[in-house]
Amino acid sequence: MRQWNQETRFLDYVKQYAKTFKAVCMAAKSNYINDKIINSDNKVKCTWNIINSICGKRNKQTIPIELNINGTVVSSDDKLANVFETFFDKIPIDLTSRLNSSSTNSTQLLKNNVSKCNVDFSFSQVDSLDVLKAFKSLNIKKNQ
Repeated sequence: MRQWNQETRFLDYVKQYAKTFKAVCMAAKSNYINDKIINSDNKVKCTWNIINSICGKRNKQTIPIELNINGTVVSSDDKLANVFETFFDKIPIDLTSRLNSSSTNSTQLLKNNVSKCNVDFSFSQVDSLDVLKAFKSLNIKKNQ
């Protein structure tokens, strides 16, 4: 069994040495990071890479995507983008073609589900100076 030196003077020396060692390591790490950023071509990207590595964040690995479309395997980015675009482009057409729609049906649907608006609207031509005057007359606080 090992015996440790328990003298107060020795323990104080070890504590002081540990503090000095920690300070030297922090200074060396700071110098390393500063040199890495200074010598980098893209300082912003380098800085964020250092921050992410210190925080433990890693780059997300991309998972290859393969889709089987009617027996054909699609894996390239361009072809996948086209497949998705075509799919989402056709959905509204496919869905609306299956609906039993007509102007009579839509009018009846509105009458049955939306209450009638009893407010009359009237519009008049407005000059741009009138709009500016209206905005200036508003009491708007700058700290909102």
